[in-house]
Amino acid sequence: MQNRILTVVAITCLVALAGCSAGPSLGDTTTPDENSTPTATDAAATDTDAADAGTDESETASTSATETSSETATASATATETSSETATETSESWTHPELPNKPMEDKTNASSEPRISSVEVVNTVASETGSGYSNFDLAVHANTSMPRVDPASHGTVDGEPYFLVYVNGQLLERSKYVVHDENGTFEITMRKDGGFDRFDAGELDLTVKLVDRDSEYDDVYGVWNGSVQYAP
Repeated sequence: MQNRILTVVAITCLVALAGCSAGPSLGDTTTPDENSTPTATDAAATDTDAADAGTDESETASTSATETSSETATASATATETSSETATETSESWTHPELPNKPMEDKTNASSEPRISSVEVVNTVASETGSGYSNFDLAVHANTSMPRVDPASHGTVDGEPYFLVYVNGQLLERSKYVVHDENGTFEITMRKDGGFDRFDAGELDLTVKLVDRDSEYDDVYGVWNGSVQYAP
């Protein structure tokens, strides 16, 4: 009897041990394999990220294009403003030219040939109200060579030639100092804004003088007289 009891106890223990080694059958958590095929949920998440990235690139490209367009427009506006300012500065209003040093000495007979051979009216603007010009410049053909014409006490030994332009006896323009040239052509700009306003329409008397600057007085080496039809 005692042996039977021991046998039953032994069998009961073996069954209990077998159940412990098998472990739980529900609620197991299995670590996913890194090389496993992504599920449909994972693929959808990847597509969403790619779409977000594409949206970011599109927004960046759009922003860059807008900024470039803005910069181009700013540069264009700056160029326009600069061009306008340059044009305004270039259009010089008339002011009375510097007077020559007086008394002026006549030296037109110092040369056997006239120093001023001819004067042409150039850069003309035809009048809209009648025959003649509303604006014009002058091209002077002259011998401006003046070597050793001045005493040292009156300035430089070589002459400093320039031109004076008189309209109806009034001094209207004084050129810059010109180079020495035995057969040169020199253009004189007649300032339009205010220079001709004092004259009425009709024939204007023109006088051009070739002058040498001296420290005490200026010398006249050439004179040309002519006329032009003026119609503002």
